[in-house]
Amino acid sequence: MIIPKEEIKFVFNEPIMQPGDILLMNTYESQRRLMPGCIYDHAAIYLGDAFLMEADGTGVVMNHIYSYAFREAEHGCILRLKTTSHKIIDDMLFWIRSKMAMEFGTQQARMVNTYRNSDKKDQSNRTFCSRLVAQAYHQAGIDVVSNPDYCAPDDFLSSNQLEQISPSLQTFTEKMILTVMNSQNERNNSEWNTCLAEMLENMRDLYGDDIQTMDQLLISAVHHTDKDDEAIDLLKRQKWMTPPSEQTKLIWPWFCDDDTFFKHFPTIQDVMFFLNNQFLHYDKTYLPIFRENAMNLSIFAKLRSDSQVVQLIHQHIKDILDEAIAVRRRLEYLYVETFSKDEQGFLDFCKECGHYEQYEYKEGVVDISRTLQALLEYGPSNIGDYFKEEE
Repeated sequence: MIIPKEEIKFVFNEPIMQPGDILLMNTYESQRRLMPGCIYDHAAIYLGDAFLMEADGTGVVMNHIYSYAFREAEHGCILRLKTTSHKIIDDMLFWIRSKMAMEFGTQQARMVNTYRNSDKKDQSNRTFCSRLVAQAYHQAGIDVVSNPDYCAPDDFLSSNQLEQISPSLQTFTEKMILTVMNSQNERNNSEWNTCLAEMLENMRDLYGDDIQTMDQLLISAVHHTDKDDEAIDLLKRQKWMTPPSEQTKLIWPWFCDDDTFFKHFPTIQDVMFFLNNQFLHYDKTYLPIFRENAMNLSIFAKLRSDSQVVQLIHQHIKDILDEAIAVRRRLEYLYVETFSKDEQGFLDFCKECGHYEQYEYKEGVVDISRTLQALLEYGPSNIGDYFKEEE
């Protein structure tokens, strides 16, 4: 639901949030609220740099935290582990990102009230908002609710592992209008939020496997190399496989031309707000994720050179990384151009909100610990066999 700007009073208090925080919210969607029977009807996990991961009606997606806005101060809540570590948070975030595009389990969500106080487990390969959050922590070794498979948003409120962070919401201000309204529209209307899920659905039909994540697609691909030609033809028709440079132009048609870019924003302050947000997103989340994905796919592609599907997806992930680097370099260029265009407006924004000191693009490092762990566990000689069907 999109909240009109004249009704918005609060948004999440991003300056005090930490990666791994659990976000509870009232989305003002009555049907969703009736199903779990909760004060809060939705739960998500904060990834950092103003983005969250959630399971909504379209599946598991990543959205901006300002895609949610609130009419009352009690309609949003931040919860945090009382005792934690960087490893717990890193493991949890790594797991939850791997669930991108997993199908929303409507049937499973309806069984929450029946099974929430039981030991009932679910093997459906589906998820819903509170299950996604609870299972992310469960995979990292912490149970924040009694049953991670069947739980509701309000169950997190009574967890002795969590504490509420206050103030969870901050007052909505004029300078937030563009970001909040754009983020709400993108969450509700973006075709790109569903394109990966649509591709996985089509590949499920082709392979006859219950494919819900990219990892599951890759495993199915090496199990069904006899269908490579048909699979390649199908993949090339998927929206998710649109060349990344074309995706940038489709999503941000105003981004690549200087005049069009500056005309797109009402004020220089809006330009700076956009640039700072994108610097954070690319440096802290987007580039690290795709550097790791590209590296892992490169290793997998070498191990499974027999699969044309693996080779195609590997190349596409590499292209996504290359385009992300190109976009990041343009952000750096636009930052300097903004200063040249309106020096005083640039300095006024920096005085109020701070200067992004690392605006110059620098190659990032890749954490290879998880890849090395997998290689050690399965052995360099037989890791490829791990993805073959058992005889």
